[in-house]
Amino acid sequence: MPGLRGPQALLGDGELPSDLASHLYRAWAGFAATGDPGWAPYRPGEDRTVQVIDERWRPAHL
Repeated sequence: MPGLRGPQALLGDGELPSDLASHLYRAWAGFAATGDPGWAPYRPGEDRTVQVIDERWRPAHL
């Protein structure tokens, strides 16, 4: 799909992690079942922590 790959695009220009699909599936399934994808919710004006989805998933503070 055009626009998804490249240095400034959603998926970047590198290779995707091999376990990306299974990791995303577990996050969505957890969210659907319990409302918790496995990380803290984003709170505008407060903590403003987001989840970085990369080779290593981690929180990042805005």
